[in-house]
Amino acid sequence: MTDIRTLSGAEFQREVGTDVDKWADAAMIAAEDLGFTVEREWLRSLLADAMEAASKNSIREVIRPT
Repeated sequence: MTDIRTLSGAEFQREVGTDVDKWADAAMIAAEDLGFTVEREWLRSLLADAMEAASKNSIREVIRPT
């Protein structure tokens, strides 16, 4: 993957698209740059669930469960 640090917001979105693995990798890089350690599979699972809910137009279920 291209170094996400060099991309504009639009370039980043074109680079990662809806690929949850690319989003997880990019988030891991950002977290590490800030000094955080995040477990990749947990992060990937969280992103996959959020992306699925968003694609179903039900993001409110992720943000505010009923």
